[in-house]
Amino acid sequence: MEKPRKGPSTGPIPVYDSSFKIAVVREYISGPYSQTQVAEKHHITESTMHYFVKWYKDNFPEPDIPQSAIDAEIQTQPERTREELEKELAFANLKITAFEILINNAEQEMGVDIRKKAGSKRSTK
Repeated sequence: MEKPRKGPSTGPIPVYDSSFKIAVVREYISGPYSQTQVAEKHHITESTMHYFVKWYKDNFPEPDIPQSAIDAEIQTQPERTREELEKELAFANLKITAFEILINNAEQEMGVDIRKKAGSKRSTK
């Protein structure tokens, strides 16, 4: 027997496409807006927004980069203006989102998990 949901219910629970979740979370991560503001903009609840962020962090973990490598990279870079850097960052975020959507579509069409799952162990072959 199915448990009734708590609170007001207006129909079935919505299912969101992965590309929508990725786009919403990337907007939150890369922008100056709070989760509440981004949720309101996309007409989703705060709890759904929290779920999107958790889902994103579980599926797209940040790589571990040693601080010394970051410092060395910063020292070798020429001076650039803030506008140039913001433009580069926006383009990079757009490119990442496009690649994530491409991978999601390929996984759906082929029925195969392409991404390496966090905590996966290397093959011993």
